[in-house]
Amino acid sequence: MNNSRYMNSVYSDMNDSLPKAFFMDIPKEIGNGKIKSTYTGQGIVLTDWKMNYLSDANVEGVNSDKYIQLMFCLSGEAFWEVEGDSRTYEIKKGEMRLWPGSGKNEYMCYKKNTDFVFRTIKLPLEYYNRIIEGYLDEDKENILSRGILENKSNMPLTPYVDFILEQLDGFKEYQGFLSDMYLDGKILELLTVYLKVVFDEGHMDKRYSDISKTDRGALIEAKKIIDSCEDRIPTCKELASAVNLSVSKFSKIFSKVYDKPVHSYIVEKRLENAAYMLIKTDMSIGEIAFKSGYSKPSNFSAAFKKRYGVLPKEYRTDFGYN
Repeated sequence: MNNSRYMNSVYSDMNDSLPKAFFMDIPKEIGNGKIKSTYTGQGIVLTDWKMNYLSDANVEGVNSDKYIQLMFCLSGEAFWEVEGDSRTYEIKKGEMRLWPGSGKNEYMCYKKNTDFVFRTIKLPLEYYNRIIEGYLDEDKENILSRGILENKSNMPLTPYVDFILEQLDGFKEYQGFLSDMYLDGKILELLTVYLKVVFDEGHMDKRYSDISKTDRGALIEAKKIIDSCEDRIPTCKELASAVNLSVSKFSKIFSKVYDKPVHSYIVEKRLENAAYMLIKTDMSIGEIAFKSGYSKPSNFSAAFKKRYGVLPKEYRTDFGYN
């Protein structure tokens, strides 16, 4: 069986099957894995992709312009092109991005012997426009449109985003409009996290023209490093070195752009990651404290309570490790 022909057929069947459910195992003669989609009453399509092919698979299909999708890459990386567009788009492991349907043929290649794990949330354009209606003025819409079509609009798949993704399936526990309300809330959370990155970077060029383009790029890269770390976040000195800036210069421009010292931002992210570990791992509070940069669990507990209003032990009890 030809990998490319098979995947083209799958892609077409999925688009044609709305609003039916879709589930399939990849035939063993071309690889292994499965594709599972859930279609909600509002026409939203939640799809989990787990694939590994024995030979390169080139996929071609029309991406409907009636949808816009959030893409999350958990393993592997994907590159694709759009008919009539000379650019190559990409998403790598640990990244997410917003991608509008072009209404044109799109071409994607899956390399052989590679684990590809993706999650996509396909939103009807009418739903997407309705859910953000009133939030964006013309200037913000222009920044968003520009950001979506540039590879720099990819953002780190943070532990917080991963946590929201895991909660998405919770809509199945509700019925009717309650299910829709639950899903609306989670999608708004994901869009908020994504749009903040796009707008922060989009406004940076205008508001901080006194900072060189090279330094702005270094700052964005450093922030992505902080946001993408799942446990140990680098120190200010390590971050400055990673983006080829002096510690003093890095600290100065970070505070100017993000309205807080880099150390404060690092502490916030460490506590955010600690909250994730309390829920998703069985590590002791002492271990989590150490991974979060605290030598004394008591100091960690005090900082955690200041941020979240409860002690780490209470937080774990309330939300439950599973």
